[in-house]
Amino acid sequence: MESVWQPATQDESYEIVRRRLFLPLSAEGFRDRDAVVQAFMRLYREHKGEFPAETAEADYERRMKLAYPIHPELFDRLYGDWSTLEGFQRTRGVLRLMAAVVHTLWTRGDPSLMILPGSLPLDAGGPRYELTRHLSRFQEGFDQVLDTDVDGPNAKAFLLDKERPNLGRHQMARRTARAVFMATAPAAAPIGRPRGVEGIRVRLGVVQPGENPSFVGDALKALTDQLTYFHAEGDRYWFDTRPSLNRLAQDRAAALDPEEVRRELVGRIRAWAKERPSLFAAVHAVPEGSGDVPDEPALRLVVLPPWASHTKGESEAERLAREILDRRGQAPRLYRNTLLFLAAEATSWPDLEAASRGYLAWKSILEEAPSLNLGDMDRAQVRSRLVEAENTLNTRLEEAYRHLLSFHQPDPKAPDLELQALRLQGSGKPLERAASKAKNESLVYTEWHPRFLRDTLERYRFFTARDSQGILPLRWLWEAFCTYPYLPRLKDEEVLLASVRKGVEDGFFGYAERLEGEHPKGVLWREGGFAPNLAGFLLEQEVAERAKAEEKPHPPETTMENTETATPNTLGGGSTIAPITYTHLTLPMIFTPVTSEVIDTTKKQQLIIQ
Repeated sequence: MESVWQPATQDESYEIVRRRLFLPLSAEGFRDRDAVVQAFMRLYREHKGEFPAETAEADYERRMKLAYPIHPELFDRLYGDWSTLEGFQRTRGVLRLMAAVVHTLWTRGDPSLMILPGSLPLDAGGPRYELTRHLSRFQEGFDQVLDTDVDGPNAKAFLLDKERPNLGRHQMARRTARAVFMATAPAAAPIGRPRGVEGIRVRLGVVQPGENPSFVGDALKALTDQLTYFHAEGDRYWFDTRPSLNRLAQDRAAALDPEEVRRELVGRIRAWAKERPSLFAAVHAVPEGSGDVPDEPALRLVVLPPWASHTKGESEAERLAREILDRRGQAPRLYRNTLLFLAAEATSWPDLEAASRGYLAWKSILEEAPSLNLGDMDRAQVRSRLVEAENTLNTRLEEAYRHLLSFHQPDPKAPDLELQALRLQGSGKPLERAASKAKNESLVYTEWHPRFLRDTLERYRFFTARDSQGILPLRWLWEAFCTYPYLPRLKDEEVLLASVRKGVEDGFFGYAERLEGEHPKGVLWREGGFAPNLAGFLLEQEVAERAKAEEKPHPPETTMENTETATPNTLGGGSTIAPITYTHLTLPMIFTPVTSEVIDTTKKQQLIIQ
């Protein structure tokens, strides 16, 4: 008979349900009950911060013994939440529901030590009707919520347990979804209070002795990402008949045009170039073609597209880098020894694409908040998720670029260039990590001892090659370093000039300010305090010694006649200073080591030397 009678206390409610549904406990039954309760209390003490504070109190142990084999948390949900629904009676309604629950669990051989909210079977063959018939009085659609997300052969929580062994071992996704449904389906939270149930109470409604509470956290994250009607805000979770914002974002992310996804990534990578490290004269981020990278004698870093990633063996990054290195547009590239390349890890592209889609999806939801009728709390959640998605995108993008690529020619006679791929470690801005790696691994010299300059000149017979006559124009020499991949790579011309200045001071070679005909003038050797420039000339040591000796002034014979007639434009004896003439000097552009002959090549550079 339907009755309005109410239990006097919560303990009386436990007693009524237990007596109506179960036989009295025997002596052995009491021992089993006490062992189970002690196991639960030990679990709560060992993971004190994972469960509500009330579980550490002695009274909670007493409540568990009174409610056994039903967990007090399930009674709290039924009497505290479900009994507020119109037509759901506190005593008879709970009895009717629990009778169906116990029968279903018994026939299915459920091994749970106690019946918790996460233990309730909510599939179509279970006691679902006793719950949904009350929910349908104020809100339709919870049957669809249960079928789609919570319980049943096609429910997403059930599929998550099948796909992820760490969850499926204890059916943690499905049990967690059940606990959240039982705590949040009856009604929305009162106005002014946050919606949903805290994760700490979800764990109380799911975890049994022998299980790790952290699995519930993993399950909550998976449910948040995958379920359609599962809502999350901070550490609070709930089910609603309205699809969640997460699901809306997932649908939008999947529908995005791939080109839009790539444009977002390209824009962020190109923004890196605004904070270019001082090592590079320029940074070219994701060039659209080889023609976008200038062919100039200056060190440049080319950031390859993230989808043109690098891995061992042949990779799209290497193919694209070689294409840029060989040509600028349709013309052959001259200054090939000035380029370094930054490439992404091959395995990073799927995560990068997903992060870009996620960010763009949340951004579109926030922009369309008025048309989506989002409330203040929903908008706050969207803003929070947008910030989180952007941080994830930036982090993944920075972590993706792990390879610094350079090309070297060990043998000047060999036409092929060898790839050297260096892995960037650590975290932080990729361009700075690339610059640091290039310096530390001597891919680029920011300082160069003149002894190394002299050894390089001797190894490749710069001073003894055809037409050089021991004199090298510094501008031509700088361009040679920028051109040939078998030569060291210098940061800029200042590194070469500093090496020249120090080398002249130490006597490794000489320096001339100009040429008159084929004769060096303004010669410096073993002298300091001067600033060489690319308009000057580098002299072999013997040439410098000879030219320096020829430049030593010879004192003229002093007479009254020539003293009186001397002018600023004449020397003693009335002879005039020879004017500077223009001379053409032809030098070869390719050299071999000293053990080989000079490479016979028709490719020469005509220099007009003033």
